[in-house]
Amino acid sequence: MSDSAKGPGAGYIYQFELALVELAKMSKTNVLSIEKMDDLAMQDTKGHYIMTIQAKHSISATGSNFGNTSVDLWQTLVNWIEKLKKRQVVKGNHFKAITNVKIPSKSIIRKFGIEDFDSVVDDIKDLKSTQEAKIAKKRAQGKDSPSIKATLTRIDMVLKDLSNFQTILSNFSFAENYQLKDNFFDSIQLGSITTDPYRKSLYEGFLGWVVSVSSENWNDGKEVEFTKKDFEEKHHHLLKIHPLKRAIFRNKSEIPEFATIDLSLTRNDTYIQQILDIDRDSDDKDEIIKDAILDFILSEIEISHLISKSNSFTKPDYEDLKDECYSAWKRVKKKHAPLDGKSYSKTDQNDLAIKIFDEIMNDIKIKIVEDFSFDSSDNYIQNGAFLQLSDEPKIGWIPSWKEKYKK
Repeated sequence: MSDSAKGPGAGYIYQFELALVELAKMSKTNVLSIEKMDDLAMQDTKGHYIMTIQAKHSISATGSNFGNTSVDLWQTLVNWIEKLKKRQVVKGNHFKAITNVKIPSKSIIRKFGIEDFDSVVDDIKDLKSTQEAKIAKKRAQGKDSPSIKATLTRIDMVLKDLSNFQTILSNFSFAENYQLKDNFFDSIQLGSITTDPYRKSLYEGFLGWVVSVSSENWNDGKEVEFTKKDFEEKHHHLLKIHPLKRAIFRNKSEIPEFATIDLSLTRNDTYIQQILDIDRDSDDKDEIIKDAILDFILSEIEISHLISKSNSFTKPDYEDLKDECYSAWKRVKKKHAPLDGKSYSKTDQNDLAIKIFDEIMNDIKIKIVEDFSFDSSDNYIQNGAFLQLSDEPKIGWIPSWKEKYKK
């Protein structure tokens, strides 16, 4: 992706992330809108705007958002002045400028609302003179100055309406280097959570919700507005989602122990013996046993890792998964071998074992909650749970498995 595409894309997401922070902090009586009155805007119970926010994002750490000569600073002020002139917002509204990078140290924005208003106006006039001198110099060199001209046009618009400009500065603030995720988790009293998978999953759940709701409304020609109740209901829903859906499983090749597993050490384990006792092509069987050993061991490693490192996943949660696997095995066994195990010949036992094992290991997709099931990258967790059940043994592949393995 080119930088020209990254910039707008990152800014687009930044606006939604900022909306999450404001939703987490706002009063239950207020309503937050996106791209209605401003990038973000807050209304009270009477529909009066109490805060309008302009958000500027830069993919470069050295970005000059809200710098003296940046069009975004002066366009922001012009936009707010126009809203005051049209009485879309009124005196008392909080005007807020936010960026993800550091604002230049000499930016005039740092004086807004702090220094005497007349002094700020004088500084703007000095800035205007400096920019006009630059244009004159470039003109003498036969060069055009479109960006400087764009800034000057907006500076003039601000200076022509000092009354509304003063209203803005009387209730203005800015934020730089604004760390959205930390602010968000602090606002929902989860700032102490440091487990990356849990934070990532919860945050992405919230962000995906804001983006999808906004897109749906815009596609239907509607305004995008959120209440505190909307946010709290989503928060409650995300906290209730099964931990398996929140867990971030590593691809098994990413687990450090992957390359060091000795495939010869577990041949006497029950789960391996159950596979060895199925008669099939020897090369196929060797490959199946190799995969089974890796899935069995790596799933144990990953589950232990999540239980010890994650606040969102516990041993009972893994037992829930095994219960689901057990139920799936019962359905498959009942489909292929509904009779008592002793009713089948040795050949039939073997044929049925192949069908049951292959369907469980290759076709079954355990679904714990809506929209969650294992895929090719983490299917070893599901297979490992089945193999552990066959090792205990609580399940088997041959219809007469109980008589053979359950002692």
